[in-house]
Amino acid sequence: MSKKDDLSNTIFRIMSETFLEYVDYDASLTESEIKDNFIKFVDKATRNGFYISTDYTENLLKKARSFFDEKELYLSSLFYATYFEHQINYLISGVCNRKKISTKDVIQILREIPFRAKCSWLLKILDLNPVAPEHLKIMAQVFEVRNSFVHYKWQCYNMDSHDSEKEESKIFKILNEAEKSVRYLKRRINKNIHQDKKRAVKLLFKTPESN
Repeated sequence: MSKKDDLSNTIFRIMSETFLEYVDYDASLTESEIKDNFIKFVDKATRNGFYISTDYTENLLKKARSFFDEKELYLSSLFYATYFEHQINYLISGVCNRKKISTKDVIQILREIPFRAKCSWLLKILDLNPVAPEHLKIMAQVFEVRNSFVHYKWQCYNMDSHDSEKEESKIFKILNEAEKSVRYLKRRINKNIHQDKKRAVKLLFKTPESN
């Protein structure tokens, strides 16, 4: 495969993924209707200007897990917290795009509304369920650990006591619980953003050999 073909395939995949994420999908659509809608989407995007961005979300999660395995707990909390912020923002921006909210307004929403508000009343306004209390609590604890590291809120411990060990054990448990919220947010995004689009994915990415 030439570099030109490889680039074409990459652009096609990016456009397809964007189409599936930000456009309402009706499971009753026929194959030709799905493809016609995709062509219209690409035509509109190319006429208005085609913009792409780099998504670091999965890399953030890899870093969080790697630092956790290395017992670098504060660094792990930094990446887990940033991952949670990315996922919530992705969920909100996806729904806003589908509701035809302007890009300018979406950016303002993501920048100015606090994280806890995004997880509660903002999701309600967007016709979604708020984040489950159990996971909001877990994420809040991760943020607390992150903030103590980023904003240099170090605590002093008696060297003759085991307070420092207790604190490390506490942070370890918090970050271990973070994986529950990772799975939870992935399920939410699959349900609220990706919807049930397996059929559309297969149709758009179907190769001539698979016909």
